[in-house]
Amino acid sequence: MSYAAERKQFGQPIGKFQGVGFQIADMITEIDAADWLTLSAAWRLDQGLPSNREIASAKLYASEMLARVTDATLQIFGGMGLMDDFPVERFWRDARVERIWDGTSEIQRHIISRDLLRPLGA
Repeated sequence: MSYAAERKQFGQPIGKFQGVGFQIADMITEIDAADWLTLSAAWRLDQGLPSNREIASAKLYASEMLARVTDATLQIFGGMGLMDDFPVERFWRDARVERIWDGTSEIQRHIISRDLLRPLGA
């Protein structure tokens, strides 16, 4: 957000352009959604309630969201996002790994679908 507020194009901060501002709005909405999924799963776990699906959903959404948000951030930074001056490129690269360790996105989807379908005999 600081970069969007400071970087100027056509005499104004790039954050004033709807294309950038809307991306930032979408990113914070996704971050908030991941936070709530995580808090909900943690609450269920703390209460001793079944929580495998909720934990898998939070992990899946958060790791996939991280990829989308870091990709959009890199887009906002443009070519500067790939320079050593900013950590954006490293975050973008690290975001890819998050969809792999502690269970790939496909494993999380399997856990979620199994939890939903097993009680129905599927």
